Amino acid sequence: MAWRRNGTPPPAAVRSGGESSSVTKGAGSRVKALVMAYKLLDMAQQRWCRLNAPHLLPLVRAGVLFVDGVQQEREEIVTPRRKAA
Repeated sequence: MAWRRNGTPPPAAVRSGGESSSVTKGAGSRVKALVMAYKLLDMAQQRWCRLNAPHLLPLVRAGVLFVDGVQQEREEIVTPRRKAA
């Protein structure tokens, strides 16, 4: 019992980590995974904005500039006014 003198167990008594452990990995069950996914989507949905003009989305993706909701022509690009704080 040499290992009791110095306080360290023999190498055979130490878990190598390769064996299965009781620690749950992942969600634990399918129901818990669905609950977590639902909560994540519900929180994300609170931050979503509804598009009031989905027909303008291709213009936005093409790089057309809109200032205060009005489409700007290339030659009349105006810097947006900022409200005084």
